[in-house]
Amino acid sequence: MQGAVHSLPLSIGYQCTLLQQRHVKKQSIVASKKTATKSRNQSFPLRNDTLSMKNSVLAGNRLRCNFVARACSSRRQIQTVDVASAPEVAVDLRFTQVADGVAAIRIIDHSTNNFEEQYSQRLGSTVNCYLVKGEQTALIDLPSEAVADAFVKSLSVATWTEGLQHIVLNDFGPKQAATLAAVLDAQPVTNPPVEIWCTNPTLQAITKLLKQEGSPLQKAWKRFGLRARLMLVKKGTSMDLGNERVLNFFPTSVPRWPSGMCTYDSESGALFTCNFFSSHVADAPESSGFDADVDMDVWRHYFNVNLSPVASQVSLPPVPERPSTAAHHIQNLSPTPADPEAMKMRQNSKVSEKLNLWAENAKRAILKMNKTLAMYPQPVKPTLETNSTDVRVLCPKHGPMVKEQVAELLAQYNAWIKAELTKLDESFVAVIYASAYGNTGIMAQAVAQGLRDGGVGVEMLNCEFSTASEVTEIIERSSGFVVGTPTLGGHMPTPVSEALGAILKEPSAKGQPFGVFGSYGWSGEGVQLADQRLRDGGFTAAFDRISVKFTPTSSDLDHCKASGEELAKEVQDLAKIRKIETKKKAVKSQVSAVVDPKTVAIGRITTAMSVLTTKDANSGVPSMMAASWVSQASFTPPGVTVALPKENSPEGLLLLNAKFTLNVLSKERTLGLTKPLLNKGFKTGNDIFEGMNVGESESSGCAILNDAASYLDCTVVDRMDCGDHWVMLCHIDSGDILDESAGTSFHYRTSGAEY
Repeated sequence: MQGAVHSLPLSIGYQCTLLQQRHVKKQSIVASKKTATKSRNQSFPLRNDTLSMKNSVLAGNRLRCNFVARACSSRRQIQTVDVASAPEVAVDLRFTQVADGVAAIRIIDHSTNNFEEQYSQRLGSTVNCYLVKGEQTALIDLPSEAVADAFVKSLSVATWTEGLQHIVLNDFGPKQAATLAAVLDAQPVTNPPVEIWCTNPTLQAITKLLKQEGSPLQKAWKRFGLRARLMLVKKGTSMDLGNERVLNFFPTSVPRWPSGMCTYDSESGALFTCNFFSSHVADAPESSGFDADVDMDVWRHYFNVNLSPVASQVSLPPVPERPSTAAHHIQNLSPTPADPEAMKMRQNSKVSEKLNLWAENAKRAILKMNKTLAMYPQPVKPTLETNSTDVRVLCPKHGPMVKEQVAELLAQYNAWIKAELTKLDESFVAVIYASAYGNTGIMAQAVAQGLRDGGVGVEMLNCEFSTASEVTEIIERSSGFVVGTPTLGGHMPTPVSEALGAILKEPSAKGQPFGVFGSYGWSGEGVQLADQRLRDGGFTAAFDRISVKFTPTSSDLDHCKASGEELAKEVQDLAKIRKIETKKKAVKSQVSAVVDPKTVAIGRITTAMSVLTTKDANSGVPSMMAASWVSQASFTPPGVTVALPKENSPEGLLLLNAKFTLNVLSKERTLGLTKPLLNKGFKTGNDIFEGMNVGESESSGCAILNDAASYLDCTVVDRMDCGDHWVMLCHIDSGDILDESAGTSFHYRTSGAEY
């Protein structure tokens, strides 16, 4: 069926809509010739020759393009031939002018069926690629192979006949290989080889692909001679496009994106940030593609999922700014000594070192990129005429481009990273993983999200790109760890096996709770082997191993998150125990330094650990307190003595004829019963037994702790004043053994000057 002919204003942009196809038929889109007016502000005019696309098939979809162009008062006739009816899917491709000489090609995806945690806001997403034009032209980043054909056609329409001179790969993965091949295939054969700028991990990946005989990339690379050459990016590398336009490169590797880097355009002030400052939100039809109506929470969500687990390894590019703005950010990163919180941060060596290094990098970048910045006493509003080196627009790989909220987003990133580094210093879990096809990596992100939801810090380490010493270093600092492994040939990959070896050898790893997860395609031995090696090494699992066949489903990822929360709780409980033990040791060492020998000798008297429960005679409100100074006083009638502090005991217990129940704790479950009393001598209230296994004594009416070893119902018959304590003489009314196999929990002290 032939579509209508529309008369539309000429524009530098166009829009492509992907339509699902059942039966592919011939289609053509013909645009009449019209020369677009060239100007400095129109850096990427539409080609003024006829565009023809026949039998265009894209990943099982039919391509329908509506080209719209506008220049001055010219008008162009557009004819669209629609040969098949099919329902639309929520994907489109748009061309957007970012700045003078900078354009974006943006693939908009409105679908919400991706189960990865980073897409959980269900707002769709975008993939952004950029064109930067000086005397020469550079393409920054590539989309996946699913839209390779449409992307290449967009380049031919939106740019020029002379093709590309440079391709900048801020990030690269296997899914971009086919797109890279298609772009190289589309270049004029008379052009010199395209220079491909990338970091070493990308260079190694492309080199490996080029060794695959007959692969699309190898064919495109060598078609009619050498079509491209690799340019290695290191710290400080730059590339001159001509017309005073220089691209500066900053490697920014993190475990999830080891090949990552950022690119800064000195002419437009555009910072191409790859995954930094990205978000997953699709543009509305009327959207400009910028950040005017975007909430900060979409960037925060992306940061939480993808970057907070690697906050200690995040190396943001040294962002060039005007002096006053830069000084403000640097001051925020390096707090003043007068601030008590700042002093606390400075005492934290890990945080201080990371933040100070970041601040110094920013200072050096400002001085290096423009020595005249110091001459500006006040901020200068950037204009197209000034050669300023501040960042005027952030151009991420996903989500809207940022113009209006640049300063705010930079400040927020600073704050988020500082918060994560502080959290890491308190207690964190190491997520150590390798991912053959990305599925185990998806699970790692879900486990990390569960850990964060559980309230602990997370540090991720991709062992494919890490050494055994790096694994040891992170385990030395962690409070727990998880290992993610795929299965290759019935075994764990070598990097995971080596990482496990480093963990098993590290003494500080002992006592850390762990978990194991992974994806497999056949039998899943890798996960089983990793789990068994750790259990055989004496480690305790916080959750059962998680094995997923192929790509994890939504329920699989929920399971991963729940398991992460379980591990977080275990880590927090252990952290509380260590904190209490550390405090006790500090007190004991202080006491031992000042007390005389007889006081130390008294501390060698060992007693049973008990919890005493009672009720107020009038209100019936229960109370309980820890009691360790308990001793048998008589055989007939059976009696005990209990020493209670005068200033910190329930008043009802100090009266004659008062009734209470003495719960003698078992050594197997002491902590769970005494934990509520560790920070306070006694607790009173109707909710003090919440979460505990409690019964009621028929004799005393007081609470029986069913997890204790035994209990005794007592009545106070006399008391004696003993200085700062009352010694209560009590007769035993009744009692029983609660656990025949339980041993008594004894209370050991190093001094008689404290409990």
